[in-house]
Amino acid sequence: MFQLMTKEIPANTSDNVSEVNEQLKRTMEDLSSVMREKEEISQRCHELDTQVSANRSFRSVILDSEFRLLDWVPNVFTLKIYLKSIVRSKSFP
Repeated sequence: MFQLMTKEIPANTSDNVSEVNEQLKRTMEDLSSVMREKEEISQRCHELDTQVSANRSFRSVILDSEFRLLDWVPNVFTLKIYLKSIVRSKSFP
């Protein structure tokens, strides 16, 4: 236990402190860079979520329009056939 408390301090302590400070500075720069990248990715995810939401809404509108058109098309053909039969049954002078 006494050995832990009497740890030798190297003679070139100012060099070690300087080295540790440089390493800390590089680590802080790296951390800052990673935090900026995280923020950019977060912003991009938000933009993509907004686009997905808009695309889903647009898809819903398109599908609704498609269903309405599919209901309407047979009626148009039926009406066309009906009108042709009326025209054929009438004689025009």
